[in-house]
Amino acid sequence: MKLSLITFLFLMPNITLAEEDKHTSKYQWEKKCSTAISMTPEDLMKQFKEFVQEKNEIPETPSQILSEFSNYLEIEDAKSLSKYFGSNKNISNFIDDTINKFPDAFQNVIDHRFFTQKKQDEMMKAIRSSGSIIMSKLGQGQDINDKVLQAALVMAKDLKAPLIFSPTFKELGSIPKKFAELFKMPNVFIMLEDIQYTKNVHWVDPGYHDKRVNPLEKDLMNLANFSPADKVIVFHNKVKLNSKPTGNFDTHPSYFMTTGSFNEPAYQGEFNMSMNTDYKAQKTAEKNQSAIVYSRLYYSPLISDVSGGAYGSAPRRVRLMRDNQEKPIGFADLGNVYTPEGKKKLKIIPGMVLGDIHLGITNPGSLKAVNELLKHMKIIEKNPKYGAFNEYEYTQGETQLGAIVLEDLVNGTPNSRYILESLISKAMSDREGALDLENHFQNAAAWMKQLLTMLPNTLIIVPEDNHGAEWLMKKLQSGDLFKNSKPKDLPLVLKLTYEAINEGVDPYKRIFQYYGINTDRVVFLKASDTYRLGIDPENPNPFSMVQGVDVSQHAQNGVNGAKGISVAQMRASFGVSMSGHTHATTEDGQGGRVGELLGRQGYQRGPSAANSSVGFIYDEETIQLLFQERGSFFPNADEPQDPEDFFPPGLPRFDERKSPLDGIKTTDQYNSKPVEGKSRSKNRVSRKK
Repeated sequence: MKLSLITFLFLMPNITLAEEDKHTSKYQWEKKCSTAISMTPEDLMKQFKEFVQEKNEIPETPSQILSEFSNYLEIEDAKSLSKYFGSNKNISNFIDDTINKFPDAFQNVIDHRFFTQKKQDEMMKAIRSSGSIIMSKLGQGQDINDKVLQAALVMAKDLKAPLIFSPTFKELGSIPKKFAELFKMPNVFIMLEDIQYTKNVHWVDPGYHDKRVNPLEKDLMNLANFSPADKVIVFHNKVKLNSKPTGNFDTHPSYFMTTGSFNEPAYQGEFNMSMNTDYKAQKTAEKNQSAIVYSRLYYSPLISDVSGGAYGSAPRRVRLMRDNQEKPIGFADLGNVYTPEGKKKLKIIPGMVLGDIHLGITNPGSLKAVNELLKHMKIIEKNPKYGAFNEYEYTQGETQLGAIVLEDLVNGTPNSRYILESLISKAMSDREGALDLENHFQNAAAWMKQLLTMLPNTLIIVPEDNHGAEWLMKKLQSGDLFKNSKPKDLPLVLKLTYEAINEGVDPYKRIFQYYGINTDRVVFLKASDTYRLGIDPENPNPFSMVQGVDVSQHAQNGVNGAKGISVAQMRASFGVSMSGHTHATTEDGQGGRVGELLGRQGYQRGPSAANSSVGFIYDEETIQLLFQERGSFFPNADEPQDPEDFFPPGLPRFDERKSPLDGIKTTDQYNSKPVEGKSRSKNRVSRKK
């Protein structure tokens, strides 16, 4: 049965509309009121219009409205006006009818009935008490698809999370009718001012919404207002995530991340007569509809059991999935999809991408966190045969993982010219056993075999990377094998060189075969290869080379032979993609880059933007990146830490929103007629401090 939005809202627990808020028909309020005021309804509405235009705002409560309007009308006793209307409901209906009669007069009027002090206080209470918060941007003059909104409400109910929106608009005339209904829900809030969540976490709105401008640019974000270790969530419709360099990156990583928006974009003209570039922009925006789930449910027994607290917090993006008809399905999160009908578990996940691994110097805690994540998503489960010959502790779970991509699988120390050509570094590495080629690849092969046994239906994909395939090939290409190899490794090195010359064999693939890996389910990619995951064979659209998520590039190779490639260039070159290499988690639209599974390394002598993350591919256009926080890639606590223990004194709190020098701008992604407004420092909703 198809539910209308209003019917659905009445069925949702704790998200129903109050009877008092239902709007009556035009002038129905007048039929129920007394004649204590000798003025026609039309004249009274004209007077109210002029009253509001003079103030440029509608007061917050019925008593404030009556008091201030009575003073304007020079009525000594506000009770006379109160008798005229008879009830608070009639006052609200009178205001709505006046707005409908004189819509142009209310275009730039702040309606405090939506932006109430009470509602802001309730929002702060919800932020303090909730383990997770869902955040998104609301655009001006644009709708939200009913099914998308219903899916968001289902997600909010399951996560026990309030919904917080930061609107592009504040003016009454810019608020769509559906949003007005949305604002009345008890678990939905509007963020009018920036919020400092914890000491190093800020939620901000830059006050700038031009689609042509990167919302994370320095001049827009006022970076001087943030410390190097701050994590900043930016309410903006674009999908961006930039990891920032900090001197304490291993303990306090820093990043700026936009919320995205699940509005229906509006690049195309009203009658679909716009240019082809607008059509492309429309499709791009539709594929990037998303929200942020910010959670403080990251719990580490190693830390929290000793300290009595110290829970962590981190954001994750939830993107809107669409079917092969490009209709919205729901929000994808941690192997689930939140649809209007409820939460559904994905039976098949096309791919998982691990942050740069560097076996040999990998952080064991990161590998443990990956294992816990696979258990949480039911990709693996406890093996009842564990203890028997060749039986590992875990085996295939109920969720099928199509492929697992291993970025920078080995650290490559025995092949690194940076080590081999440096006397002191070479001697120290040799003392640690790090130059033993046989042990190096034997350990990598043993770990790969464990993955293949534990996940018998999953492909392993190894892109050509700089630490593994490239460094091994450069070692063989140098020809100076006696200088760059230990004596016991020479037979293997000579054989690899011979087979590469005479048989055209990939040395990197062959060395794993030598150590017992059946490569039937292992795909070793070359830099010239293209490999895409998540392609829907039932998609009715003609097949194209840009379908699916590209995982073929490690990202050490740039455009036209350059070194390295940005996520934006990857997206422009391959469409939806997931890569590694930089050790810094990044997003640009549908382009994603995972971080690393390491800790601080000796070569990181200064600040770094490195952080730990993994990625998932849910279909041919939907990806998700997950930060590691407190030793976990997912919120692993059942209940949030007590607010008094989690939040520092005085936090969270409201911060006055900073505005760019040239004032507010709105984007035509959400309004076909871009407008400029007053600076928020002059035209903002005042709060009682």
